[in-house]
Amino acid sequence: MDKNIVQRHVKMLKSKMSQLTQEHEFYNNVYKRLSKELREWENGIQECLLNMNAMYTDRNQYHDAISGMLSGIPFISLLKINKINEDNKNAPNVSYIYWNNQ
Repeated sequence: MDKNIVQRHVKMLKSKMSQLTQEHEFYNNVYKRLSKELREWENGIQECLLNMNAMYTDRNQYHDAISGMLSGIPFISLLKINKINEDNKNAPNVSYIYWNNQ
C-alpha cells in the first residue's frame, strides 16, 4: 500500500514537472518575442532620432541661408498674423505684415 501511494505521488510530481516545463517554454518564447520587438522598437526610435537631428540641422541651415538673403532687404522683420477667413470660420487665412527698420 505504501508503494502505491509513493507511485501515485511520483506520477503527480512528474505531471506537475511536465506542466511547469511547458509553462517555462511558453514564457520563454514570449520573452524572446517581446525582446525581439523591443530591439526593433529601439532601433526604430534610434533611426527616428537620427532623422530628426538631420532635419533640425537642415532647418537651421535653411534658416541661416534665408536670414542671409533677407539681411540686405529693408523689410527685415516679418510678423505673421493668422486671421480667420470670413467665408469659412475654420480655415485660417495667413497674411504677412512687413515693416521697414529704417
